[in-house]
Amino acid sequence: MSESKKDIVLARNLLFPKLKAVDFHSIEFNSSNPQEDIYSDVDGKWYYTQYPMVSITKSFTDLTFNQKISELLTENNFDQNNLKVRGQSSSWQEGDFTIQTNSTGNNLNTITITNDNYAHAEAIKFKETDLTNKTYNLDWIIGFKIFDGAEMILIDNTFLKATGVPLYFKEDSRTYILIPYVDHLSIAKHLINKIIDANGGKESFEELNAGGWDYIFECEKFVVGYLSEHLMVRINKLS
Repeated sequence: MSESKKDIVLARNLLFPKLKAVDFHSIEFNSSNPQEDIYSDVDGKWYYTQYPMVSITKSFTDLTFNQKISELLTENNFDQNNLKVRGQSSSWQEGDFTIQTNSTGNNLNTITITNDNYAHAEAIKFKETDLTNKTYNLDWIIGFKIFDGAEMILIDNTFLKATGVPLYFKEDSRTYILIPYVDHLSIAKHLINKIIDANGGKESFEELNAGGWDYIFECEKFVVGYLSEHLMVRINKLS
């Protein structure tokens, strides 16, 4: 079996099982620059990437985009009303897959299909920083290195230099940890699962439903979840 056929079999049976409305023979697995090729090959191939998530992306004109997104959502039984919008981006999640669209204007749109179960190992690591050497060993949560949020704000109040770094804050009666710039719910789920596993496992947590939060869980000591509007994982200490 040729390498290209092996890639197709792998994508169809493992990476994107049961995914419909995608021609697996039109996926380019070996692009040296998929981000550039996606935008130069409009209405062309799907482009496979592994970082930060296992996904395929294709660019479309307005006409073909509207037809394709409708076909993907319908054939894969997505609830079209279960829509999240942020700026020019829209996304739907169903089962193991997330479908995300982005409009850049000028008759150019992209569709990205992500398998939420797979993420690059580097993308789901708790990051560290050398911008502050002040860290915390807390008695209410374990599993990762925690840095001082107040010092980080003085250095970079945008948090761009602290992407993925757990930051500790204590403000009056509120004590919490932020992990900024987690830009995929899928990655947030992996990080939250790591936190849960390190702090008693799923049997010690109860899943909650709260406005503005995704994938939110509570144990005796804290609440952890994803704030998609702010692209961050937040952990609130319970008093």
